[in-house]
Amino acid sequence: MIRNFTADDLEEVLQIWKQCNRQVHRFLPPYFWEQRCHQVKAALLREEVFVAQEQGTIVGFAGLHRDWVQGLFVLPRHQGRGVGRMLLNTLKECRSQLWLQVYDKNQFALTFYLREGFVIHHRSLDSDSNEVKLTLLWRR
Repeated sequence: MIRNFTADDLEEVLQIWKQCNRQVHRFLPPYFWEQRCHQVKAALLREEVFVAQEQGTIVGFAGLHRDWVQGLFVLPRHQGRGVGRMLLNTLKECRSQLWLQVYDKNQFALTFYLREGFVIHHRSLDSDSNEVKLTLLWRR
């Protein structure tokens, strides 16, 4: 089930964000994510966020700011079961185009987004991480 995020979900969603980033982005040090926690916490409370819930437990979430996907995260043990696709389809229903950025080294996410109809718009160097980021675009 996909539903709107509430403030009561904040800590659970933040833990998913930390866990997924640490696991997928092993090329970045753990402190990279810790330094961003307060910023992410504030963004979760002000942006459009959807959570995926199974049997009363949040297993993933996706955030949206205007036409930008701010993140899509699914707990590893729930990946490959359509949760990410359901979250992404929810975002696609909200907008006629979506932008997002993904690290070039995150091939799992890149493959997912390309399969879901996104195209690579351009590449750039992320000044915070010194890693290559890809900007992707989806249009209805």
